[in-house]
Amino acid sequence: MNEIKVIVSGHGKFASGIQAALSLLIKVPENWRFIDFTTGMSDQDLHQEFIQALGAAPFEETVFFTDLAGGTPYNVAATLAADATQLQVVAGCNLASLMETMFQTFGNAHQLANALISTSHASIKRFDPNAPISRNADLDDGI
Repeated sequence: MNEIKVIVSGHGKFASGIQAALSLLIKVPENWRFIDFTTGMSDQDLHQEFIQALGAAPFEETVFFTDLAGGTPYNVAATLAADATQLQVVAGCNLASLMETMFQTFGNAHQLANALISTSHASIKRFDPNAPISRNADLDDGI
């Protein structure tokens, strides 16, 4: 399992929603943090939450996983990462990318950030009602 810290943040209950969904599907690594940016919080409040999540080892490899590029969680994370190559910031990725990359090993946060982006692209699908359906599909598992 990956030792790179991940901090998930977004508007409203984005982070806690991602955490809840992940918890239904797999065991979430202990070094992952989930920080909601809720009504009434300022960007300074969020900055403090991020500093606290980075903890006693602010120089450890960390990826901030945010909901929207240009949104407050992204911008606050980007200000922290601007002069710290061990911190990476990604936005707009999805639950599938977090799950898939969770079980891979990466040398640094930059590699993990790139994997999150490419995995997100690969996991986006569109239902095609004209595609053949396998009649032998086991639908009982129902993730």
